[in-house]
Amino acid sequence: EGVDSVAVCYLFSFQNSAHERRTADILAEESGDWRGSLSSVVLPTIREYPRQSTTVIDAYVGPNMQRYLERLSDRLKEFGVETPQVFLMQSNGGLMRITLGARFPNQTLLSGPAGGVVAGEELARITGQQDIVTLDMGGTSTDIAMISGGRADETNEGRIAGQDIGTPMLQVRTLGAGGGTLAWIGPDGLLKVGPESAGASPGPACYGRGGERPTVTDANLVLGALAADNVLGGKMTLDKSASEAAIREHVADPLGLEVVEAAAGILRIVNTNMAVDLRLAFQSRGEDPRKYMLAAFGGAGPLHSALLARDLNIPKVIVPLYPGINSAMGLLQTSVRHVYLQSAVAGLSEVSADRMNEIFAGLEARVEDDVREEGFSPDQVAILRQVDMRYQHQGYQLPVNCPATQLTDEDKPDLKKAFDETHQRVYGASAQEEDAEVVTFRLIAEISVPRLELPEIGAGGDPATAQIAIRPLFDLNSASFLDAAIYDRAKLCAGDKFDGPAVVQQFDSTTVVLAGMSCAVDLWGNLIIETGAGV
Repeated sequence: EGVDSVAVCYLFSFQNSAHERRTADILAEESGDWRGSLSSVVLPTIREYPRQSTTVIDAYVGPNMQRYLERLSDRLKEFGVETPQVFLMQSNGGLMRITLGARFPNQTLLSGPAGGVVAGEELARITGQQDIVTLDMGGTSTDIAMISGGRADETNEGRIAGQDIGTPMLQVRTLGAGGGTLAWIGPDGLLKVGPESAGASPGPACYGRGGERPTVTDANLVLGALAADNVLGGKMTLDKSASEAAIREHVADPLGLEVVEAAAGILRIVNTNMAVDLRLAFQSRGEDPRKYMLAAFGGAGPLHSALLARDLNIPKVIVPLYPGINSAMGLLQTSVRHVYLQSAVAGLSEVSADRMNEIFAGLEARVEDDVREEGFSPDQVAILRQVDMRYQHQGYQLPVNCPATQLTDEDKPDLKKAFDETHQRVYGASAQEEDAEVVTFRLIAEISVPRLELPEIGAGGDPATAQIAIRPLFDLNSASFLDAAIYDRAKLCAGDKFDGPAVVQQFDSTTVVLAGMSCAVDLWGNLIIETGAGV
């Protein structure tokens, strides 16, 4: 009673799904209303724990996801939106038809952050800066992703709410730092920031919606980074006195500080927390931050990006034209994409090319069924074949591209060489003398669809026409307020240049340019901040 979904996972179902399929038949006979999630369908790969965990998550979110998508379809019709194709973003950065989304909800779990990463890839394409680290900071959390050579890192070893998830996804680090993140004094008497958040309701104290505890947004308001009368284009007014009162009661007085000192402490700590995760992202790949550009978006990302870039020796920051909706724009800058997996563990020297071709052929048959359901023809599909490989006794694997044609035994040394090189690049070491194992066969099918091309904006040359005010902005380096020029981003044109300290205001976000830095507007309206670091 009360059951509406069942997860089924047997130990070796990734090799033979007969028992899972028979279990599904029995469940259907018992109650036709139950939704079944079979691990052999959801994630037919080795390692039973992440396969089971992913299947359970799929079963848990499936019924609600199906009801939500049905309501979405109905609402679109009510609004007069008539379209034969409604797509959803997936965690892997590609689109899927809404009907497939209802069947495979596990593939959409990190779709929001994935949209921002895809938009970051588009920034890499148009600017020619192929190495970018993205900083997507909103109200409750911050998402970080690495883009190298114009492509984002991918993984099938993620975690959501403490649970393993094996679904292919773009590799995103999430931390509890956002505009609504709360500042508090710990039992040790030290100032902490996060991970608890005030959320959108009641939100920061300055929102005037009942929030009484100080947040990162309150600190930014007190320090002059935010204007009380310029939120959402002036449609919302922030209460600076409420921010000051909250910081005074919960941080300044307990620590014996002035309100401004306490607000500066909040800002330093939240930036340090983010910097730690960014450093880990670079260190885990053995990358030098000085060759990267920081792409800042989300409502709060551009507020903190210049300070983070300086601390990490990142020489440039790019802020897209509409940072607050950048992740949504990513949905319009990608393709339809499906990833198919099948585990079949064998030593590379032992498995035959014929066996490998047989497995890929089975995956390609699934591609044809899915693309026809989505209204496409198979000849529209571009296919990339990969094998996930590892050295013997390793617990992790890395993807290696395979030839698009039928494999022969002569291709296997090339696969081994490619794996050695990938392992060396990712982990700084390889074992060329050891045999490698093929663990999982991966087939990526992509279909190009019309995409958003960012238009160039008009040229200008005199940023003074966009300057609307001067106000005090607290500088953490000098621990003092400096006069900062305030710019209306809507009035900035391509070619405009100005120096910090400065603040650029717009409807969906605010960008801070620190003293000693310079900012220029490129052809697409992106703000390019030269930090002076890393040179």
